Amino acid sequence: MRMDMKAIRLLLLCGLCCAMPATAEPTLYRNQSGSEMGISIDGQGSIEGFYRSALGCGQGVPRPLVGWLNQSALTFTVNFQECKSVTAWVGHLKMDGSISALWTMARGEGIGWTSKITGASEFTPVKAQTPVAKEAPVAKETPVAKETPAVDQEPRSE
Repeated sequence: MRMDMKAIRLLLLCGLCCAMPATAEPTLYRNQSGSEMGISIDGQGSIEGFYRSALGCGQGVPRPLVGWLNQSALTFTVNFQECKSVTAWVGHLKMDGSISALWTMARGEGIGWTSKITGASEFTPVKAQTPVAKEAPVAKETPVAKETPAVDQEPRSE
């Protein structure tokens, strides 16, 4: 049996995470950078799904995502194979259904703090009627005003 994220959050609030049924379809999320993920959670709190980065190496490529949910605390990890890096997120599933997490990316090349980058992500559930963006929106061209010559300059011929 599967259920939606609202029912899962209700069970989390009641402290019944261990008896929680799995989610039906992956719940889609988008973060402040436009990266997207779809996650499903089974009855034991195991998370699986996909992550599609909007930035950096291999952007737009869906990758497997695995992790765990324990009450409202969660963690998930993505292997960016061709980028020679892995990223792990640790955070919380909040009451409103959003996810707030800190992340650390470790590069496979190099050792030490310079091979690690950290940051924060806020993931918001994507509404069913909102299409998942595959490309960034194209900016509209803004008309450019012609130069007005200064008082002491000759007008330019065009």
